[in-house]
Amino acid sequence: MAIFYWKGNDDSGPEVWDNQYNWYKDEALSVDAGAFPNDSAAIAVIPASGSEANISTLGANRTIAAFIDLSNGTYRFQAVDFTLTVGSASFLGASSNNSGKITGGCTFNGVGSKNQTGGTVTGGCIFTGTTINTRNVGTIIGGCIFSGDSSRQQGTITGDCLFSGNSTRQLSGSITGNCIFSETSARTSGGTITGDCIFNSTGGQGGTVVGTCVFSGTSPNGNGGTITGNAIFHTGTGMDNSGTISGVLVPLVPITNTGTAGSLPIDALIAGI
Repeated sequence: MAIFYWKGNDDSGPEVWDNQYNWYKDEALSVDAGAFPNDSAAIAVIPASGSEANISTLGANRTIAAFIDLSNGTYRFQAVDFTLTVGSASFLGASSNNSGKITGGCTFNGVGSKNQTGGTVTGGCIFTGTTINTRNVGTIIGGCIFSGDSSRQQGTITGDCLFSGNSTRQLSGSITGNCIFSETSARTSGGTITGDCIFNSTGGQGGTVVGTCVFSGTSPNGNGGTITGNAIFHTGTGMDNSGTISGVLVPLVPITNTGTAGSLPIDALIAGI
């Protein structure tokens, strides 16, 4: 196993992944690597400082063991000409981000790290970094966990999602998959979810859900958006519907209903008699 540290900006050749003079053996970027990461045992690292260019061109599909970004986001992985396949990719530096094409699981752990616009990840992603700048604004094909406090989803996700950090939210964009919102103030405030949702938090539903929703949290948990499907209010307190529900509204606990619903359980019962 070999570790390669990216510097880039080599004057003698192009700014590409397979230019060996862009890579070094040490984090201080003082010893030439004499090669570039190009096998399933290699680890590629953008160091915390010293890099001088983005990784903008792969030149071919590449497969490595791991990719690690320790930088502050000044220089980043943004190659989209081919795909980087990894055992894992970790974005650990503050504001480190991906805007390239990656196949493999990714962790966005740096404060404000993100899957940027133009970034495409085929694999599961975990957003553990805190602040509202830790977010997905790109494309992810795979399940996601938003466990960092205030982390956000604003891009496109095809896969199931868990919002388990305090004040995490679906802010905009789209999710095709089922979602669980399980922490204080975890909620939707925009965008579209095509799938079933559970809101077991003090947040609520303020976007659009095409599917069934279950509300089991505490006030002010409820629906203020649009649900194209049924809504079940279950084992919660202080809940309300001020939005639109096209299916059946099922209040298993007392709720305040100032919105609209396709029908109540009694309506469905009468229609079936």
